[in-house]
Amino acid sequence: MLPQSAKTTHARRPETFRAAGIRRGTTVGDLKAALSARFTNDERDMIEIEASIVPSCDATDDAVTALLCFKPKAPAYLDPLYRDFDDTQIDTEVGHLNFDKNFFGFTQLYPTPTGHKITADIIAVTGLDGHAYGSWRSKTEPVRMWLRDFFSEDPPTCRTMIYGYDSKLGSVSIHTVQDYTSGLLEDIRMARTSEEREQPIIFIGHSFGGILITQSLLIGSEEQFGDIEAYSIYEATRALIFFATPHRGLSTERTWKSCSRSYRASSKSRSVSGY
Repeated sequence: MLPQSAKTTHARRPETFRAAGIRRGTTVGDLKAALSARFTNDERDMIEIEASIVPSCDATDDAVTALLCFKPKAPAYLDPLYRDFDDTQIDTEVGHLNFDKNFFGFTQLYPTPTGHKITADIIAVTGLDGHAYGSWRSKTEPVRMWLRDFFSEDPPTCRTMIYGYDSKLGSVSIHTVQDYTSGLLEDIRMARTSEEREQPIIFIGHSFGGILITQSLLIGSEEQFGDIEAYSIYEATRALIFFATPHRGLSTERTWKSCSRSYRASSKSRSVSGY
């Protein structure tokens, strides 16, 4: 059981969670009923669920994924995500669900219209110390995740996906830029079937995410007679949109200050929560 102080911290602004492993054909109503069935008696009268069901970003996966928000707070069965757990699982009537809130890998933000061909893939990659979902969300009311809320209306036939990776400055990591770019290329392959290989791609990169995109495309451009799938990603790219991407290098002083702030925030959070 989490201390009350920690619960208060994550109750102020409801987070968005990702649930994978949902049986195909499940409706939003079925999903809400299955999740509510696992609430405690107190939670059942208090928590409201906002949910949307989207396709999996693994072309080989027969299950679907959901984006979830619990108001005014998350149920107790998601408490492990506020400790040192990347994910947690529960059995429900709609499948054995895997929950996370880090959004690592690819996540499709909204379903494209049934019966319409996908016209392009929009791939957004966040930067250092960012969050795959939260970095694209407004900080003020009304809260909007613009890639999800606006793109679902303006280019609804585009498949918009966010890409997450461990970019926290306060975490211990031995990953290199090459590791991140290899992971990005591999996950794009998994998300696109062979029939979708020539489907146009539009990349959106924020800060270091823009560097990962350009490095991935440079690798792909050299694979014309080698890794055909990597080359096809380069060939399919139609547009690049960058926000504050340090194409001429990072400021060491600013990066150090960001690391220091992240470390202090991480230490304070552990002190408050008791973990």
